[in-house]
Amino acid sequence: PQHCAPAGRLPVRMGAVQSDCCKSEDTAAYETKLVQKHNVRGDGDILSTKESEILPAQTEGGVKPAGKTQSLLEQLKGSYNRITDNKYMATVVDGGKLVWAIDFKSPDTQLREISEKKVSMHLQGSEYGAEWNPSSQELKWDDGEVWKKA
Repeated sequence: PQHCAPAGRLPVRMGAVQSDCCKSEDTAAYETKLVQKHNVRGDGDILSTKESEILPAQTEGGVKPAGKTQSLLEQLKGSYNRITDNKYMATVVDGGKLVWAIDFKSPDTQLREISEKKVSMHLQGSEYGAEWNPSSQELKWDDGEVWKKA
């Protein structure tokens, strides 16, 4: 994507198109960045201004733009403890990869989003599924085990 440069940071030459203005606009659905381009004359005067395009804005600090819901795999990111004994089980990282506690000596496992609240994984030749409860921040596995987000 095109990025905005602070005014005066790009070289100015006759006939050059300089992108030096950015502003954020909030809409009901998402945040956008409006990029303006200036056609600059050799003496530095701006000959014309053109609104070139509307681009998706960058998110800061992992915060999603207003109006967008997080995918299930994004919601699951974090560390999990088994509720029966509070034992640390695993951490879900970017892309839905499950990184197991060192005690398990298991390779990282990819979670797959099945529906808005269900995931599955393939581990050691078997398929396992879990349902996410966003209000309690718990994953309930098919075998009855429940993991709580720490």
